[in-house]
Amino acid sequence: MRKLVYLLVCLAMAVSAAAQTPQQRMSREQLAETQAKYIARELAFDDNVTRQFITIFCNCKKEVWAIGPRSGKDCSLQERFDRSQKLLDIRQKYYRLYREFLTDRQIENVYKLERRMMHRMQSKHKENGRKQKK
Repeated sequence: MRKLVYLLVCLAMAVSAAAQTPQQRMSREQLAETQAKYIARELAFDDNVTRQFITIFCNCKKEVWAIGPRSGKDCSLQERFDRSQKLLDIRQKYYRLYREFLTDRQIENVYKLERRMMHRMQSKHKENGRKQKK
């Protein structure tokens, strides 16, 4: 009888494990859209503002990605200044676009939420790296 119960428990666990699909990674574009929707929901934007915000937020992210990844320690100080200037130019451009339909306080809250999300993602990434090393 015990063997039968043990066998049923093992079978149930195997079926349960097989039913779970591995979590797929989101593309950068999907992640940006998810972030934009989250920010819009947190700041209680109406439908029209939400649509505008998602479009502009995703376009901003695409421009930032086009600059390329952060350069390593091998790059010159001038290259780092150039990248910083490009990022600043992008932020100013999109700040002007956001100002067309958001208040300064809303824009500030957008930046705060975005920073908080990035910090969380970096923390999770570091945790996953530690778990894999063990």
